[in-house]
Formats: sequence, structure tokens, C-alpha cells
Amino acid sequence: MTKRNLLICFDAFGTLFKPKRPVEEQYTTIARRHFGLRGFDASDVRASFRKAFKASAETHPNFGKEVGMGATWWWTNVINNTFQPLMPDKAIVPPGLAPALLHRFSSSEGYTVPAPGLRTLLQTLKSRDMCQKQFDQIVVGVVTNSDDRVPLILESFGLKVSPLRFGSPPRSVIKDKEYDVDFHCISYDVGAEKPDRRIFDAAEEMARTVCRARNRQAAAAGVDDKWLKLFVGDELATDVVGALGAGWHSVFLVQQQGKIMDDANIMDEVAEQFYGRARCMVDLDQIYHDEKEERAVADVFPVDGKPVSARTSSLWAFVWWFAADGKRAHMWH
Repeated sequence: MTKRNLLICFDAFGTLFKPKRPVEEQYTTIARRHFGLRGFDASDVRASFRKAFKASAETHPNFGKEVGMGATWWWTNVINNTFQPLMPDKAIVPPGLAPALLHRFSSSEGYTVPAPGLRTLLQTLKSRDMCQKQFDQIVVGVVTNSDDRVPLILESFGLKVSPLRFGSPPRSVIKDKEYDVDFHCISYDVGAEKPDRRIFDAAEEMARTVCRARNRQAAAAGVDDKWLKLFVGDELATDVVGALGAGWHSVFLVQQQGKIMDDANIMDEVAEQFYGRARCMVDLDQIYHDEKEERAVADVFPVDGKPVSARTSSLWAFVWWFAADGKRAHMWH
């Protein structure tokens, strides 16, 4: 029996990593500790940051890429415009503040991982004893609405990250090499953000590039119905809606109690748009703990038919269940 191929992609911010503390608190701490700034608190920084970010996003969308500004200068403007209104007596924002914050939020210095042992987690998806028994080709990617710092952040957590990005050099740079993350599909490079289907189509194109670099003849057929395409993210409006609209299965990572209820209206819209009727997400947490019946991956995410949406509260539990094809998943949660 011919095995399926797997394209599994993850959102970055909020799914694979998240701020150690709220961004406004880290901004305030650095400003005080290293630059001696006073007279404001984290709530002031949060309010000012939102205004500065919105203004920059409207004036120079996509982190200023189209006008040659680039993400570094774009964020420098946001940071300076965040702190300038908070400076006493119209003083100038210290020139070293923006570089210090940019450095912090380009690595594990400013972020943490929701799932301990992130590299082990992703390596499990390519394990010979697990996923490779289910699938022929396995491609792991990151699809995210962000600038080009995401690969650096993941590398800082010890992940072996491929240099392959949308629009990057030919596949020869990754030939005969193994990575924890095979490619990055970033809105900054693609010019489209989730839930726009174009960023998911770009991810499929990159999966074809990865497969060709591996010299697999099967890759020539592209990423089609023989592939299981799955996206994992923590935002309904972008991750779930975007994946389903592109014909991918989706896994919604619920990290806050009550989030499903808070997003009930979006859930209704998703069900109506993609199913034409009310349809709840598959609750993977219940499946993990069901000791009476084991459900295989294909039982939840079929190759044929409409894409399925599921939810989980644990990235670790999902990966273990997925890699083990549903067998004895309750023992690993």
C-alpha cells in the first residue's frame, strides 16, 4: 500500500515561541535598567506602542519591504515613536534603545517556548520509528505573519533551521541536508498574510522545492491530494480560517481557558463558510485520554473530503499522538 506524504506547518509567534513577559513590560524594563528612563509604566508603553505600530503599518505595510525600508528600520521607527511621546521635556530617545530591543526580540533573550524541548518535539515528526512508518515524504515548515527574524529566533532555541525561505536561492543550498524546520514561509517574503490563501500556496511551492532537493521522483507530482496538509496555530481568524480556506486541515492550539467561547462568533462563521452547517472542532484532548478506543491520524484527518478543524491544549500531546498514529497516546500526555 502506497504511503501518503506529509506537509505539516506551524505558526511561529504564540505557537512555537512567545514573549517571556508581555512585550510592553520588557520594553519598559530595558528602557529603565539600561537607559535610565522614568516617568512612565508598562501601560503607557503599551498604549503608545499600539499607536506607533498602527501608524507604521498603515504608512509602510509589510514592515516597509516594498519601499526598501526593511524590517530593522521599520521596527526602529516603531520603537522610537513609541518612546518619544513618553520622553520628558521633548528629550530625544536614546539612540541605543532601539538596537537593544531589536537584539532582545531576535532571540531567546526575549522569548520562551510554550513546549519544552522544542527541537525534540519537531524531530519526533521525522522519527523513523514513528511518522516515517505512516508517511513517505515528511516536510516540516513554518508559515507566519512576521518579519525575517523568525529563523534567527528559532535557531536561538537550538533548532537546526533550513536557510530556505520563499524567494531564496535555489534548492541546491539544502540538498542532502537534514533540518528540524525545512523551510520558512514568512509574510514579509511572500507579500501576503494569513488568512490569505497565497501564503499557504507559497508553502506548498516550497514543499515541492524541498522534495526536489531530496531527489525524490515522487516530488515531481507536486503537493496534491496524495499529501496530508496540516497547519497548527493559535489564532482562529488567521490560522484556522486561512488553513481551511486553502484546503488544509487545521489544529487550533488553545492556550487560554475560555478561548473557544470568546471566539464563538468566528467559529460559527468558519462552520458556515466551510461546512455549510454547524460543525464543532474535533476535540483532540478527548481523543488522547480515550482509553476505550484509539483513533488513528487518518480517522481524524482524512485525505479525501473537506478539510477538518481540530483543537488541542497541548502541542506536545498533539505531536506524540500524531507521530504514534493514535496508539497509546494517553500514556504520553
